[in-house]
Amino acid sequence: MSVKVVIFDADHTLYTTDTSHAYDEMFRYLAKVLKEEKSVVERVWREHVRNILNSKDAKNPEKRSRYYSLYIVLGQFGVTHEDGVERIMEEALSIFWEGILSTLSPAVPELERFIKKLAEKYVLCIASDEFMDMLELKLDKALPSWRGIFRMVVTPEKTGTMKPSRKFYRIIMEELNVKPEECVVVGDDWERDLKPAKQLGMKTVLVSAEKKGSPDGWVQKLDELEKMIEKM
Repeated sequence: MSVKVVIFDADHTLYTTDTSHAYDEMFRYLAKVLKEEKSVVERVWREHVRNILNSKDAKNPEKRSRYYSLYIVLGQFGVTHEDGVERIMEEALSIFWEGILSTLSPAVPELERFIKKLAEKYVLCIASDEFMDMLELKLDKALPSWRGIFRMVVTPEKTGTMKPSRKFYRIIMEELNVKPEECVVVGDDWERDLKPAKQLGMKTVLVSAEKKGSPDGWVQKLDELEKMIEKM
């Protein structure tokens, strides 16, 4: 059966970013506000994130949001509403996203041209566990015309869970009324992006420097994708 729908992961598939720079700037700001060592602030943040990932809330979108994490971490340093915790959180996140966007680059040169050409043959969708408002910021920079290209964008707001989860792909299949074997899922992570899709019977393509897991196809660069799909 021929491919009708191509579903993309977003981060590190359609574009790349350097989160280390963004976090570094955010921790620097928080350290100044809290009058603490930057290393102390970073340690408390990472301990909180690690605790969440090792708990029953690991796939809870609300608990996995950076906004929630900042609120908890600032509370551990004694920051309250009276101290302007919301203002500090907004400023910290603004610095973080400025850092992300400053390092963001399309996965391949002329990404927009490549994606538009692919859209002439297939229905294109995005399945990302980035929250929609943040995803929009990234896509606006990497692929300005994305709203007119992708038929559906599925995020944790729609699924109620984080990746890995089959719900991202079930929602797309149900809305587009397509069968698993008519879909190809493209992502950079076997466990998070592709394994749940393959378990549903979808075709999968890994975009990565190294082959991991058991995808149906593997390309090292995104612009090799079209030829790979044609073979499926």
